[in-house]
Formats: sequence, structure tokens, C-alpha cells
Amino acid sequence: MKKKVLSVLLAAAMVFSMAGCSSSSEEKDADTADKGKTEAEEDSDKSDSGKIKIGYSPYTMTNEYFSAILDGLQSKCDELGMELIYYDPQNDPTTQSKQIDDMISMGIEALVYIPYDFSGARNVCQTLQDAGVYVVNADAVVSEDDYDVVDAIVASDNEGLGQLSGEWVAENYPDGANVLIAHLQTAEACVLIGNCETHS
Repeated sequence: MKKKVLSVLLAAAMVFSMAGCSSSSEEKDADTADKGKTEAEEDSDKSDSGKIKIGYSPYTMTNEYFSAILDGLQSKCDELGMELIYYDPQNDPTTQSKQIDDMISMGIEALVYIPYDFSGARNVCQTLQDAGVYVVNADAVVSEDDYDVVDAIVASDNEGLGQLSGEWVAENYPDGANVLIAHLQTAEACVLIGNCETHS
């Protein structure tokens, strides 16, 4: 059983690395969010199915990248005869935490977790660990102090991406250029940090 769970987690890692190449419309993302609610409700009625259950908790499903991860996880779970349980917390960390508690009650053995508030994810990860659930922290990486409560981390090197972007600008515009860097105030500015380090 443990080997099967780890197989799905490794497959998830592959999905994360390839998901950026996938594309879908906003309408598809909205449909996926609705489907996620239905899927989780259906899974709640399958508690006696005997199948290994894998949870997936991104902080939103209106994101093409997260939807691509869902597709990959669903495909691998279908291949291995597992159940995938997922919800859409719609950018609400309190809702996300409650949904994860629900998935623990449903008997998940592993969770692919993309926290809304990665800096405050320790309590959630600790609860999962105490329940004996494998935790794969994806995309929004927890702080280094919280590495002890996750089993694996799968994420792109956003700071490295910023450095590469800065190097490209320096190489192609040796005389300087006006560069606009747009990012969300609510997100960690890893790309911005890497870019600034390149030009400092």
C-alpha cells in the first residue's frame, strides 16, 4: 500500500514539472471547480470502498496550472485504482483548513497541498502528520522551519527564474532598458528578488 501511495506522489511530481505546458480556458477552470465539489461529495459516500484515497487541496481551482495538476493526479489515481478527493476552497484559508479536516475524516493517506497562506501552513501540516497522512507541499512552499512537517516539496525555483530573466535583459539590452515587473502583493516576490539580485 505504501508503495502505491508513493507512486502517486512521484507521479504528482512529474505532473508539476509538466503542468506549465498545459492550457485551458477560464470556462474549463470554472467547470473543474464545480466538478471538484461534486467529486468530494461523491467520495464521502465511498468510505467503505476499500480503495486508497489521495487528497488534493489547492487554494483555488480557477488556475490553469492547478487544474493541470488535478488532471494528472486523476489520471494516475485511475490507473492505480485509487480514489482522488479534492475541493475548491476559493482562496479562503479557513475553508481550505476545514476541507482538509474533512478529507482526513474520509481516510486519505496522502495529500498534495498548495496552501493559500504558505507562511501559516504549519498547523495544517502538523495535523496531517499527526493523522499519519503523507504531505506533498506543492508550488507555494512552506517556510524552512516547517520542512519537518512535510514529506516532500515540489516547486519551481521562482527566484532562479528571476535571475535568468534578469540575465536575459542584461544580455539583450546592455545599454539599459525600462523594465516592468508585475507581481501580486499577496504573493512571495521570488521572481522579483532574483531579478533584482541579478542587476544589483
